[in-house]
Amino acid sequence: MVLPEYPALDPSRPCSVGLDPGADHPFAGVLIVQTDAGIVICGEHLLRNKPVYDHVVALRKMCRGLTPERWAMDRSQKQTAIELAQPGNDIHAVGAN
Repeated sequence: MVLPEYPALDPSRPCSVGLDPGADHPFAGVLIVQTDAGIVICGEHLLRNKPVYDHVVALRKMCRGLTPERWAMDRSQKQTAIELAQPGNDIHAVGAN
């Protein structure tokens, strides 16, 4: 088994979150956990027509107490990146290709 402790993931496991912001199309996020066998998708987020704060709450819940090493998103979504990084949200997304 790749993640024997699933669904209570070991908090020392390296993980990242990929984001695809949207308003009229869904705002999407995916939790990627690294294992010796490769990467494993352990969570997803998909909502539309919600404020950024609602996405932050859902993304934190999706992470199950893990601390992602990287949050990556489309680099053209600068305004969403600014809103995600606001105090209290503290999601500092880097631009991805």
